[in-house]
Amino acid sequence: MLKNNPDYKLTPLGYIPVDWKIYDFGEVASRLNIHYVPKPDDKNIKCIELEHLSQVTGKLLGFVNAGEQKSTKNVFNKGNILFGKLRPYLRKYWLANFDGVCSSEIWVLYCEEKYLINTYLYYLVQTNQFIKTANTTSGTKMPRADWDYVALTPFPLPPLQEQKSIAQLLSVWDNAIEKTEQLLKLKEDYKKGLMQQLLTGKKRLKGFSGEWKEVKLGKIFTERNETNFPSLTLLSLGAIGIYPQSESIKKDTSNDDKSKYLRIMPGDIGYNTMRLWQGRCAFSEVEGILSPAYTVIIPNKYAYGKYFAYLFKLHSIIGLFFRYSQGLVDDTLNCKFHHFAQIHIEIPTFQEQTAIVEVLEKADKEIEIIKKEIEALKEQKKGLMQILLTGKVRLK
Repeated sequence: MLKNNPDYKLTPLGYIPVDWKIYDFGEVASRLNIHYVPKPDDKNIKCIELEHLSQVTGKLLGFVNAGEQKSTKNVFNKGNILFGKLRPYLRKYWLANFDGVCSSEIWVLYCEEKYLINTYLYYLVQTNQFIKTANTTSGTKMPRADWDYVALTPFPLPPLQEQKSIAQLLSVWDNAIEKTEQLLKLKEDYKKGLMQQLLTGKKRLKGFSGEWKEVKLGKIFTERNETNFPSLTLLSLGAIGIYPQSESIKKDTSNDDKSKYLRIMPGDIGYNTMRLWQGRCAFSEVEGILSPAYTVIIPNKYAYGKYFAYLFKLHSIIGLFFRYSQGLVDDTLNCKFHHFAQIHIEIPTFQEQTAIVEVLEKADKEIEIIKKEIEALKEQKKGLMQILLTGKVRLK
């Protein structure tokens, strides 16, 4: 499409707008190499380590006191771009909004202002082209970006005014992502509050007022200990519930012999026998098999499985699971069914359990919608960067 367009020219990087120019990265951007030796008296200097840079998002997760550090650091100024050179494929970057110091594993980048503006540089280091260039390193377990190689890599650049316009447009998407993530946090906090109020009886839904009944979990759950179903779908249990292992991002480490794997049915709850005290449990919507490392429990007619899947995430209940788990150290603690069955809790009627679940599921659906909105905004931003930073589409 661009081949016969008079507004574009053919270059070693492909077709780019005629008023764009190609520069080696080192011609338009440089590293700030001012070193800082920690001093115990420096209590007001913020220090950024690699773990403080979020992956992909460009967010700062925190900082430490520079005076408490031991190794030499790099100085950075407000407006500099910080880029994690160690394992650059992690995409750790940040546009500094204050002065400070950072790990020597972080590049501090600044612009040659007659060619490049810092906000455009901030988006440039996010592109697949730059990440691919930074990842061209020697084959080590802890690869580091090679500045000499990156500095000699050519990139197309638009005129300064167009850089400014592109950066402003992309910042609109960043702001939208940030605002939507803030909304997500509010919704998640609201749901946690609802769970704490509704699942403990501190707040009652309209139409329910009777006292809750104390029961032993062994009176309302039985263990499903069915094996020899190797043809059923292998399932995983994670933060999003119980789902086919084929949909998991984790490598399948299950045994070839599935004869001892446990059958789980829709309506059951599965929990990690050694991790129940960490809240590792979920309600199953599907039939399949789970590793013998799990316990499968069946609720009776007085227990609504979805209600207990929520209840078992409360800190107070997790504390009970910890107390009833057996083992010498945390990594060997387990809560087998006969331990689980001894726990006493207070529960509402089946009808109130169902009503509470309806409220919490509504909150979950709202959270899921917001998460999809965030992912859509991120995909839109990626698409915009791909076409705007290559000149394939121009702003008016």
